[in-house]
Amino acid sequence: MQAVSQEDRSFRPDINALRALAVAAVIAFHFGLPGFASGYVGVDIFFVISGFLIGGHVMAQLDRARFSLKHFFAGRIRRIVPALAVACAAVLAWGWAFQAPPDYKALARSATNAVQFLANSYFADQLGYFDLGAAYKPLLHTWSLAVEAQFYLFLPFVLIGLWKLPPRWRVPLLALLGAASFAGALHWGVVDRTHVFYSFTARAWEFLVGCLAACVPPVVGQRLGQARRPLLGLAWIALAATCLLLPQGIVWPGVWTLVPTLLTAAVIVLGTGHAHGRLVQLPPVQHAGTISYSLYLWHWPLLVAWRLTVVDVPVEGWAVLPLLAATWACGWLSWRFAEQPLRTRPGWGAPGGSTGSMRASSCSRWCSPSGCPRPTACRRACRRMRTPPCWRR
Repeated sequence: MQAVSQEDRSFRPDINALRALAVAAVIAFHFGLPGFASGYVGVDIFFVISGFLIGGHVMAQLDRARFSLKHFFAGRIRRIVPALAVACAAVLAWGWAFQAPPDYKALARSATNAVQFLANSYFADQLGYFDLGAAYKPLLHTWSLAVEAQFYLFLPFVLIGLWKLPPRWRVPLLALLGAASFAGALHWGVVDRTHVFYSFTARAWEFLVGCLAACVPPVVGQRLGQARRPLLGLAWIALAATCLLLPQGIVWPGVWTLVPTLLTAAVIVLGTGHAHGRLVQLPPVQHAGTISYSLYLWHWPLLVAWRLTVVDVPVEGWAVLPLLAATWACGWLSWRFAEQPLRTRPGWGAPGGSTGSMRASSCSRWCSPSGCPRPTACRRACRRMRTPPCWRR
């Protein structure tokens, strides 16, 4: 088994568009926008994307005998912790000003669990995700970050163990792990619907679907020929439809979770090495995908703060516009001043402690063999990395 190469896993507009779809679905669901009754599947889309990107990265590094646990965990910390810490600090500051002492103590406990990536266990012992009281928990949404962090803690050791086996065993054993997790989700969904929703073991198979997608060589999509484009379009349409049309009251995760999970994997696999449509590459779509993590972090605390300090009624009509504007503003500020500084700073967490590979790829997001379509953005990125823009090398 060999993961998709680094070149094939370079910046992909379609994956950024998947992030945009996922975060838009979750925000629309939480804000109560009409038609998005199953927008919560956006979280499942995020899980598959994480499995594909992170699993593919680890497997590619193992193939080259260059994987480092130290650099892997440093990179994950740099990606997740700064923006999460800022959001939690802002929520605690708000709670200090507006909440009664008993409520503030509960908020502080939830923030502590959030930054320790234990929020899924913490909230599983309190209330269900769809319960009425969940609407007043400002950090409830951090359960998904806890599940993701637990996956990052689990994945490298599993893959290191698999890479000690003959290559022919790796994909089957990875699929077997995913099947076991899915079977566990089906069983515990009957026993305890609340705990299974928050459970990492019941969600692990979604990440592993993404890992398996990273094992699919690009030639698979290429062999479809002219049928590839319409199949990819149908997969996109069907995935968007799952955010609108899934039945209500179903056990989640469960059998129905296969639909958005497999469709997300299909979009990723079919999109590998394929020219992407104009809708996917629209600047607003790409912008939303770029700041999707910070948008996710901020939308729910803002909504809860609105309910607890402004008016405790469902957000309707024009009232949703200031919340959407505040979500975008806070999300952009978080992305710009909490996410980006550590992610673009050379050194810590870079493989081998060297900045050379980071500098070489500093503008790879925009550049291609045919030239640099975004010279201004490239110039800014290269200035941050202290390296000449690509056209001057």
